[in-house]
Amino acid sequence: MTTLSKPRTLPARRPSLNPLRIVFDMLDVKMPVETYTGLGYWTPTGYWRFPIGSKSAFEDLLMEQAEDGPLAVEEWNKLRKRLSTLGGSTTAVSLLNLRQDAGFLATTAGSLPFVATHPDVFLDLPLTFDSLHKTVDQIVTVPFLRNFIDTMCIFCGFPAKGAMTAHMLYILERFFEESACYSVPIGGTCKMGEALQEGLEKFGGKLQMNAHVNEIIVENGRATGVRLKNGNVVTAKKAVVSNATPFDTVKMLKPDEQEVPEGVITWRNELGKLPRHGAIMHLFLAIDAEDLDLSHIQDPAHLVVQDWGRSLQDSQNLCSFFIPSLLDKSVCPPGKHVIHVYSSGGEPYEPWEKLTPGSEEYEAYKEDRAKVLWEAVERCIPDVRERLEFSIIGSPLAHEAFLRRDRGTYGMAWAAGTSAPHAGNLGGVLPFPFPNLKTPVDGLLRCGDSCFPGIGTPSAAASGIIAANTMNPVGKHIDMLKELSQRDPLYKFLDPGPYANMYRWAVDGMTPSKELRVEEKAATVGDVAKASILNLAADLDAIKEVVPWFHCSVQDGSFVPKISFGAPLIAALRKSYPEIILDVKLGCINPENRVDEMVKAGADILSIHPESTTQFPAVINKIVSSNVAAGVVLNPGTSVSVLEHVLGDIDVVVVMLVNPGWGGKKYTPQAIRKIEQIHELAASLHVPVPHISVDGGVSTSNSQSLLNAGANVLVAGGSIFSAADKAEAVASLLEPSTPEIAGFE
Repeated sequence: MTTLSKPRTLPARRPSLNPLRIVFDMLDVKMPVETYTGLGYWTPTGYWRFPIGSKSAFEDLLMEQAEDGPLAVEEWNKLRKRLSTLGGSTTAVSLLNLRQDAGFLATTAGSLPFVATHPDVFLDLPLTFDSLHKTVDQIVTVPFLRNFIDTMCIFCGFPAKGAMTAHMLYILERFFEESACYSVPIGGTCKMGEALQEGLEKFGGKLQMNAHVNEIIVENGRATGVRLKNGNVVTAKKAVVSNATPFDTVKMLKPDEQEVPEGVITWRNELGKLPRHGAIMHLFLAIDAEDLDLSHIQDPAHLVVQDWGRSLQDSQNLCSFFIPSLLDKSVCPPGKHVIHVYSSGGEPYEPWEKLTPGSEEYEAYKEDRAKVLWEAVERCIPDVRERLEFSIIGSPLAHEAFLRRDRGTYGMAWAAGTSAPHAGNLGGVLPFPFPNLKTPVDGLLRCGDSCFPGIGTPSAAASGIIAANTMNPVGKHIDMLKELSQRDPLYKFLDPGPYANMYRWAVDGMTPSKELRVEEKAATVGDVAKASILNLAADLDAIKEVVPWFHCSVQDGSFVPKISFGAPLIAALRKSYPEIILDVKLGCINPENRVDEMVKAGADILSIHPESTTQFPAVINKIVSSNVAAGVVLNPGTSVSVLEHVLGDIDVVVVMLVNPGWGGKKYTPQAIRKIEQIHELAASLHVPVPHISVDGGVSTSNSQSLLNAGANVLVAGGSIFSAADKAEAVASLLEPSTPEIAGFE
């Protein structure tokens, strides 16, 4: 039975300023945790504990451990005061507000009131991205305090010299609030990934496991997808985002095997000269905890320093160990403990690359380099080797193989205060202070710990947030921030406020930036009944390679005079054509009664007529809430003005050339004007232009006029399925230079 001292009781669960927690709240997912309130230190002078959640407790620690306690307290408070204005800015703008384009002017506009009341922030702004040691050296002289600051910074890969001041701001401001705590996911750290996967799937995303990327496919200078190790190809709808290191990303571009932009070769050559952190040594232990007395510690996380005179980046000097089973009993059987021990990210790779895994030399070298890890745990559990039931050592070669990181590196060693490698620009004008998320290949973004200062989860999460924001129009980004700011008073600072509109007018057209915009190729095949019912599969098979959409008009014989088909056929199409987008147009009275069955059948898009229901906006909301794309059908007599309150929520507008089910005169000139009005309305509302589909008599005689007006989906039927060469009939609707492809009816 393990004895552990009782941790401090914490307030009830509530939102926090931790960016990962904010993302969880944004996705509306939960991750149960256990909490603890300190970090154990094992140093040359013995054991002590860094407490969080209490300013006075930390000052007590300084009085007890520092060479000159009163001076250490004075210098600590002086450092906090010196950086207080910048620290306050952490609640004026969040990582969730950042993006790498000119849109950041609008999304960070909520910080303007703080700036107006703290004008000195402009003088301190350069400090944010500069090396912390420049400030520390001016204020802090007590060795104990300087050493402590270095250990707090080392989690971003550097001691104070090389660590970005912004890293310390969060610690200075947040670690001493009464509710501050560390968290342990119940069930293991894998629960973080599972929570994010839940959020991904909730919004229609999909996570594919065992899908190692072998190649990033580049066509005409643009990343269009990836080829997996098993040979399968995944096509990108908007962009490819690589969370691999830049060294590994450029390898997957295979510049020697496919045509890539000239900048890729320069990028590859320059990357080879950039500094990188070393690798990590890991030691995983499972021990018998029967009668193990751990009452001398309060926390599962511990830092071990052999010698303050040596570099904290030395993997034989600094290491950590973590005992999650102290708080989370679910990770191992009763009466046992699991322990993860790991070195700093400074393990040299060069000696390892000469060794063959499994050889006697390799195994001996592993044992030798892991001695310091064993000794670290023995500081806390002297008889850990006698209690051992299982152990495994992870070398840099294992780190390289399992995480697929070039040379097992723990990330790019970019020191703050130096020029960020491949730093980008915002809107091509303002400098971006981090390594560029963008690449020489259009449609290829990067994220991960080589794109944001620091190493591990914090920097990877921050860069992922920025990448996601950068891929989307600034209007959607602002809407997300506003919605999130209303979920809890603590999140109010996320709202960019009315000031955002001052900049939004200027930057709307520049987001996403040019290299991330996709002229989406859309194709539909609608009213499948216009294909041969007796030969339906053959007709659809003939065009499935040249059209990504099938358009299906569901008609009830009441709202539209004809009766067509319903959910069973949609389900059959979904089963037979899993990769095809099923665009379902509901020509039915009260379409709200059909939404659930169509979603269940497999519809990807549901479009409705405004006149078919008395609850038009509510039905659109119901469709959107069902995680399928929503569309609106405009008959020849329906005004574009009906879109005013829903245009920002829908993905498709179907412009009819005829009244459904009636045929007759085609209103092509009126449709062209309607298409133009949709573009104008979207611009006035500052929302993206949805797909504009034209249905009801599209032919080679009017297709180019419709496309030139701004449509990007053509719905055709009889002229396609009656043709001997159906694929050629598809192509005939478009000129070769047109970036879109046709959809068919």
